[in-house]
Amino acid sequence: MDIYFRGGEALDTVFTPLRNLPIRDTNSNYVVDCDALGSQDCLEPFDHEVDPNDASEFLPSANAAKLKSAGNATILLMSTPARVGCPTNGDECPENKFIYQTYGLNTEVIGPYIDPDSGEQTGVRVLLYPTMLATTSTSVYLRIAGLITLEEPTGPQILRMRYNTETSEDNPQGLVEGVIVENDDGQTEFRTEARLQLDAPLLEPPIGGPHDLYSKPFTLELKGDINFFDDGRMQIEQRNTNRVPLTVNIESLGNIPLEIPIGGVYLNFLSNPIKEIPAEY
Repeated sequence: MDIYFRGGEALDTVFTPLRNLPIRDTNSNYVVDCDALGSQDCLEPFDHEVDPNDASEFLPSANAAKLKSAGNATILLMSTPARVGCPTNGDECPENKFIYQTYGLNTEVIGPYIDPDSGEQTGVRVLLYPTMLATTSTSVYLRIAGLITLEEPTGPQILRMRYNTETSEDNPQGLVEGVIVENDDGQTEFRTEARLQLDAPLLEPPIGGPHDLYSKPFTLELKGDINFFDDGRMQIEQRNTNRVPLTVNIESLGNIPLEIPIGGVYLNFLSNPIKEIPAEY
C-alpha cells in the first residue's frame, strides 16, 4: 500500500474537532421517534428542565432550540391565531415547542486574543469552520376565521453557518471568530457570534403560495461555560443571548411571526479525549 503525504511548516495552532452530545435524534433521521415529543418512555425521552422563571414552560435540553409564536399570523389581511406545537383552541403544549439538532463542528485554537481597544491580551482566540446543522421538524398551527385549524409542518430544517465577509492575514478564509475568556465569576467561557442561514426545503404551507424559508439569514450571539475533564476533553456550552425573529412570509397571502427567545438555543459540544480515561472512572 502506498501512502502519500506532503510535508509542511510547523503549526502554532491546535485543530480541535467537536461533537454534539447528547443527541435526542439518535439515529439522525430528522425525527424524534416517540409517540409524542413530551414522552418519557421511549428511546429518546423528553428531558428538559422546568423554567425557573415560568413553571408552565421548559428550558431547552442540550442541542435543542425553542421555537415560539411571536404573535398572531396575518393571512389574507386577517389576524389569525398561531401556535407552535398544538392547535390554538386547546391547552398549551410547552413540550412540543422544541427542535433538535444534529451536527459536528471543527475549531482551531489560534493563540492569544488581543483586545483591539486596550492592546492587552484578554483571552484565547478560536476560529470556527462553518458547518451545517440539521434539525427535526415542528408544526405551526393556524386557526382561520376562528373555525378551521390548519397544521403546517416545517419538515427537517437546515442551518448553515456563513463565512465572514471581512478577512485578515491571519484569517484569510473568513472563518467564524470566537474567544475564550474568564468571566466575572472566574469561570472559563466561550463567546462567539454566528451568522446563519435557514432552509426548510420540505415546507409546504397548507394555505398555498411559495414561502421565503430559503437561505433566510439571522444571527446568534452565543456564550457559555467551558468545563475540562481529566482525560483532556472539553465540554463547551453555548446559549443565545439575543432574541431571534424568524418570520415566515408567504407570497401574496401573509406571514407567520415566529421567534427563538433569549436562552432558547442550547448547544453542547464535546471534544475528543487526549489520553486514557483514569482507572477510577
